[in-house]
This record gives sequence, structure tokens and C-alpha cells, in this order.
Amino acid sequence: MIDEDMKDNPENTVQRQFYPLVQALADLQKRNGVAAVAALEPARAYEKAGGYGNVPSYWVLYLRGQAYLQMKEADKALGELQKIMDHPGWAPVSELRPLAQLEMARAYAMKGDTAKAKPAYQDFFAMWKDAEGDVPVSVAAKMEYGKLK
Repeated sequence: MIDEDMKDNPENTVQRQFYPLVQALADLQKRNGVAAVAALEPARAYEKAGGYGNVPSYWVLYLRGQAYLQMKEADKALGELQKIMDHPGWAPVSELRPLAQLEMARAYAMKGDTAKAKPAYQDFFAMWKDAEGDVPVSVAAKMEYGKLK
């Protein structure tokens, strides 16, 4: 249905961002980071453009970062996620900003760079301080942080 709709409405820029996101999410669930990165390529032109309400949503960058993490390509993941952190004004209250910070901490940990992973986790905890303590992502982050040497 997505392919057909994109053929029928090639000028619809919302679809050019939204449909690749849907495909990338499906690929990530299948643990296929390579396919997710490929699915997001058509959305690259729109990653800094407006999503709903003409506000960039960070989703293209975030999912590409997730895909690179699945592929164990920490440096590429960091590059994507850093773009989110470098542009807080795009969507200042987006849930993806603290989650991108957490994924950066995980990328540093994946690289074995504890000196950068620890403060990255601490930055996540500071951003996430008002969330309920039993939120699964917070519980997982605290456990990961505790394992850093």
C-alpha cells in the first residue's frame, strides 16, 4: 500500500518522510539495521524539514542512529544522534532528545569509551529526572550505567 500511494502521490513530502519511517521501524523490529538505514535514505532530504506542524521531529535521525547501533557501528550512530542534540530548538520538548542522549551513552559504551559513556548516561539521567523511576528505559539505563567500569 505504501509503495502504491507513493507512486500515486510523488509530490507529497509528508509521505516522503513518514513512509520510510514506517519501513525502518519494521526493519528494526526484524533486527535488520542495514535495511532500516536503506529505508530511511529517501527521507534524508527531509530529516531537518518539518514533520507534523512543520516541526522537525528527529525521527529520521533517531531511527538511523538506532539502526547503526543494531549494526554495531557506534561512530555512525553517534553522528546521527549528535545531530539531534546539536539542534534542541527544532523540537525542545521531544521525547527523542533524552532518548538520543541515552543512545549516545550506549554507543560510547559499545566502543568501550567509559570516559564518555559515564557522563553521557549522567546527562540522560538529568534530562529524564522528572520521569517516573520505574519506566523500563530508565531502569535499563540505570542497570547499564551500574555495569560501567
